[in-house]
Amino acid sequence: MTKLSDSSAYPAALTVDDTAILYVVDNPATTPASKAVAIGDVLKHGMAHGMISVNDNSSGTTLVADAWTKVAVFNAEFGSSKGVTVSHANDKITLTGSGVYRVSYAMSVYDADATDIFARPYLDGAAVPHGQSAAKIAAGKAISLSCEALVDTGGSTAEYVELYVKCSGTSIIITDAQLLVQQVAV
Repeated sequence: MTKLSDSSAYPAALTVDDTAILYVVDNPATTPASKAVAIGDVLKHGMAHGMISVNDNSSGTTLVADAWTKVAVFNAEFGSSKGVTVSHANDKITLTGSGVYRVSYAMSVYDADATDIFARPYLDGAAVPHGQSAAKIAAGKAISLSCEALVDTGGSTAEYVELYVKCSGTSIIITDAQLLVQQVAV
């Protein structure tokens, strides 16, 4: 990338350095208007994010067969979050701003018995459309499930995201899981 230098065509007060993006409005009738914007300021906008996870879990999750059950094994929060409230103790992420968010989850599940398993995120206690994943677990085996979905808070704030599972059996072990939200639009 070539660094632009100040010239007589640009305002003398304009400083362009290696951490700036230069916007130039070129109007042939007037002197071009320019503004340097720090890259960090551009990236701050709309980048709310947060994640909860569990790793190497060996405790079983008791389920009611064929009923959606909240995943309640999260034991850690990702190091940084912004614009959301992460709570592994409550197994949810609360969105503190309105907008469109990408919700992603991944999990590894073990079952001693053969079973069909389904997972999906919930927003404010309601299933997120198009966010479901499914798999068949062979007896004594582990599988992985993952999916991404977009949720629109519709202008509301303080909505929360949780992860739910359903299977034909009554006990599984969720060995590893991550639930992530990222704001993608305001």
